[in-house]
Amino acid sequence: MDIATDEILNNNMFRHLLNDPNFLPITIIFIALVLVAIWQKLDRFFIPLALVYSLYVIITIVMSPDQKSQFELPMKEIVKVPVDTLNEVINKKESEEARLAEQARLAEEARVAEEARLAEEARLAEEARVAEEARVAEEARVAEEARLATIEAARLAEEAARLSEQARLVEEARLAEEARLAEEARLAEEARLVEEARLAEEARLAEEARLAEEVRLAEEVRLAEEARLAEEARLAEEARLAEEVRLAEEAARLATIEAARLAEEAARLSEQARLVEEARLAEEARVAEEARVAEEVRLDEEVRLDEEARLATIEAARLTEEARAASEARLDEEARLNEDSVVSGLSVNSINICESINVSLRKPVNAGKVFPMTLGRVYCYTAIQNTLSERTILYEWYFQGNYIDKIPVKVGRSNHWRSWTYKTIAKVQIGEWYVLIRDKETNIVLETAYFSISNE
Repeated sequence: MDIATDEILNNNMFRHLLNDPNFLPITIIFIALVLVAIWQKLDRFFIPLALVYSLYVIITIVMSPDQKSQFELPMKEIVKVPVDTLNEVINKKESEEARLAEQARLAEEARVAEEARLAEEARLAEEARVAEEARVAEEARVAEEARLATIEAARLAEEAARLSEQARLVEEARLAEEARLAEEARLAEEARLVEEARLAEEARLAEEARLAEEVRLAEEVRLAEEARLAEEARLAEEARLAEEVRLAEEAARLATIEAARLAEEAARLSEQARLVEEARLAEEARVAEEARVAEEVRLDEEVRLDEEARLATIEAARLTEEARAASEARLDEEARLNEDSVVSGLSVNSINICESINVSLRKPVNAGKVFPMTLGRVYCYTAIQNTLSERTILYEWYFQGNYIDKIPVKVGRSNHWRSWTYKTIAKVQIGEWYVLIRDKETNIVLETAYFSISNE
């Protein structure tokens, strides 16, 4: 009886559950909510959902349809609460994620914009700094060039005055020497005129004898040559008769030409001797007249010119000695500095003569040793190691061994300081050039570069 009653109760309970039209939708909704909670990782909703679903199943099983109808509205409200709460939490979470994503996007855009602004400001500041450094360097170079040009002009003016004075002294000494020579010439002329006719006659006779001797010797040479050729022809006859005839004819022709040439040469030398004699006599007459005029002038100026010549000779000797001593001292000092002094920390890593400079890359373009005159200008590019403080180096340009120009350039502290200067080439400056790189402070030559300008 009890077993049958339990079976009947169980069958009624499950029948009520299966006959309930809300069971399947609510079960599907419950499963969907559980899956959404798992997907969104909302662990705190698992227990409330399980309790609501268990309560619904229990009510559906134990209550009759009439009793259950009384609980349908409260059950719907109870089920609606966690569903709405879950939907609200999901919506809030999605909104928060969207808000955070938007904030991250806006922050990234602001960071990128700020980095671009800072990069642009840094670029503009660097361009302004480079432009300012270039302007300051150019102003310093122009000022230095103006100062050097002023110094060079003063030096050239002083050198011109000194050379003018030297030229005047040399001219005075030359005039004194000419006067002395004129006097000696006059005294010699008096003795020479006595012997002139005799010597002229003897010279003429000697010249005629010499010419006759030359003709005789030429004839003897010709006869000897003919004899030699005849002997060679006789010896060659044994080997080749036809060749002998040709050689004999050629020898005869050469002898005839040689005789004619010697005769013509004798006539030419005779005519030249006559013309030389006439010119000499005319020159002697002119020299005698000039000596007479010079003698008249010399009698008035002899004492003064002799004294000035002596003083000029003494002064010229003194100036020459001083110049020689100064030159030897300068050369000795340069040699001592170049041999015994070392500029610690300052050296030229490389030096190139080139057609132009790539300013953006700071590199030489078309380096070489020979350049055409049509190029107009050449550049000297150097890479310098300077571990000291800022220094000044000099680019000294020389053409054919003569000093042309000197350009100072400041070198900062660097292991690879790149600098350059250029020189405009004139059309007449075709030949060998070289550039000295010199430390201005110690006057030591650091490096030398040689090149040439061609006419092509």
